[in-house]
Amino acid sequence: MDKQPENSNSDELFETMEKHGESAWACLQEEDAAGALEHYQQAIAIATTLEEEKHRAVYLSFMAIACRETGDSDGARACLAEAIDKARELGLWDVEIHARLVLAELFRDEGRPREAIELFLDTLEMASATQDKVSIELSLSNLGRLYLDRGWAEQAAACFRQALATREETEDRAALMGSLGLCMAELGKFEDAINDFRTAYLEAEFLEDRQSMAVCLGSEGNALYELGRYENAIDCYARALELSRSIGDGRREGAWLGNMGTTWLKLGDVDRAVDFCSQAEAIARSEGDVQSQAAHLDSLGDCLTARGDFEGARARYEQALSLSDEIEDRLGKRIYLTNLGKLHQRMGLLQPAFEYFGQAVNLFDEQRATVRADDLKTSFANRGEDLYKDVVKV
Repeated sequence: MDKQPENSNSDELFETMEKHGESAWACLQEEDAAGALEHYQQAIAIATTLEEEKHRAVYLSFMAIACRETGDSDGARACLAEAIDKARELGLWDVEIHARLVLAELFRDEGRPREAIELFLDTLEMASATQDKVSIELSLSNLGRLYLDRGWAEQAAACFRQALATREETEDRAALMGSLGLCMAELGKFEDAINDFRTAYLEAEFLEDRQSMAVCLGSEGNALYELGRYENAIDCYARALELSRSIGDGRREGAWLGNMGTTWLKLGDVDRAVDFCSQAEAIARSEGDVQSQAAHLDSLGDCLTARGDFEGARARYEQALSLSDEIEDRLGKRIYLTNLGKLHQRMGLLQPAFEYFGQAVNLFDEQRATVRADDLKTSFANRGEDLYKDVVKV
């Protein structure tokens, strides 16, 4: 008889704990990270009182997401470390995998690609052992993006293809196809890239996903630009810009403005190019998008070079290079080094030009060394032909 009130109280606490957990999840879905954090704290406190270790581990892994979204990276890492340890102790593979994925994403977002790659690889192995297809796909897609950022386009493409084959019912097919297109473009397979982008666009259109539709159009524009089809590229960028504006996607709005600027420069309209690129750089800076800001600064450098303002151009290229070092963007770094080499060559400063070209060639050769397939080696090597010619000229 003495135990009944205690059991009743425990049942009530358990129910309250679950309600806090459900409310926290609802807050996360509504992008109310602060509300989610408050509910998870309550749920974890009750789980601790009831010694519900499994629930505590689960709530900790999700509270880390709320911490991350509120800017508390240290708090997120602490939650994840405890969740991983507890999940491993209890044999909760699904909870450990989830916590590891969140931690790897945190490393990725903090500009720590090596640690992110290592953790995603470990998580992929765990997810494969448990046949957790959702986590396999997430690990592969993230690895693909990290590999592509480091210039390992062939390995990235393999990840995206494997991710596409993992789950036929995936809702991320458009994003994965688009990412595969980016790999093909980096490898110099522009027609293949365009086909991938158009397939991705159709997938996104079916889902009425305007954000992904815009990305596909913008990426197709980039491939058309590389093929010298500038008017077609501007048409794609303009359509992408309209879609991004319709959903308030400022970061990508800046990307399309910047791409339109570089394309207008190719068409000889320097003033229009400067206007578009300046708008794009301002948006990227306000959004805290360092990678895009560097790219737009590089484009402004091109515009100022065309105007004959070499000192202004050098300042923009150097800013872009510094930002690329900050976030370990090796693809961007190769481009900015090349442009600094071209600028110094044009200014008659051959020794620094040679040094910049040399660094760019080293990066290109490093990236080319990761390509294994013979047909991809050829197309990728063709992308470096102009770079090698520039070195010879110096």
